[in-house]
Amino acid sequence: VNIDQYPTAGVTNIVVDPFENIVCTTAKDLGIVVFYRYDSASATLEKIKAMGPSGGRWGSTTTNTVIDPLYKTYFVVDRSGKKAYFGTYSDTSVTEKSSIDLYDYLYPISNPTSIDLSPDGSRLVVSCPSNNSFHSYQVVRNYPDSLYLGLESNIPVPSNLGDGPYGAVVMGSVAQLMMEEGLHLFSIGGGELDWTHVRKVSDGSSPVSDICFNSAKTKEWILQEGSTSYISSMNLYNGAPIDSSTPTPLASFRGKVIASSPLENFLAVGSTNQLMLFRIGDN
Repeated sequence: VNIDQYPTAGVTNIVVDPFENIVCTTAKDLGIVVFYRYDSASATLEKIKAMGPSGGRWGSTTTNTVIDPLYKTYFVVDRSGKKAYFGTYSDTSVTEKSSIDLYDYLYPISNPTSIDLSPDGSRLVVSCPSNNSFHSYQVVRNYPDSLYLGLESNIPVPSNLGDGPYGAVVMGSVAQLMMEEGLHLFSIGGGELDWTHVRKVSDGSSPVSDICFNSAKTKEWILQEGSTSYISSMNLYNGAPIDSSTPTPLASFRGKVIASSPLENFLAVGSTNQLMLFRIGDN
């Protein structure tokens, strides 16, 4: 990993900081996180730092990595150790600060597979499909590069929603959980101390494999799997979907991930070895 210029084996997730031209890849099943600097003039990537299970870091598998562009920090969670690891990054270096225990209460964290960070960087959520639990933590910063995670809520997801959550997206006091039976909206606050199920927001009963958004977070596109994959778009208000489009089927193409282009005029849908591009229309 350290001597490989592009450690791309097993990459499962990519996240980008467009302000600093930083690209971060994660190979969850290998426990490898790599930061690159993107040179727009030459359209090339230059590795800044690669991190793996060796050196007293996390175990052999991790969740995806999330970044906070405001504070230039990143988080990744050890799937076996109930610990979050965080550090800082720039276009010249990546630092490893410390590990933070992920405390739980009543409903334990068990083999977490996915994490998400709210757009303002104040809330980290952890999804554990192995025991159908969902956990959230308040990110409390003492200094820009010193913080701790305070347990906010951990709940068992209602069994009638099927297996999951396989992932979640959090915006403010609402979260969308990707369940076996589709995409479901949860909320917290307003007198509620724990996440509460609000409603189902996706069509049909197919599992949701991925979600992407426009930069303003006013629109989202969800990718669902079933006998065929299909895409639906939804408008958002304060992070909650308020309507949906007619799903677009992808015929025999089985999509796994979805992303919007930097100019937000195309959607890219990827499978294990193929990629499809769709032009984004007014709807």
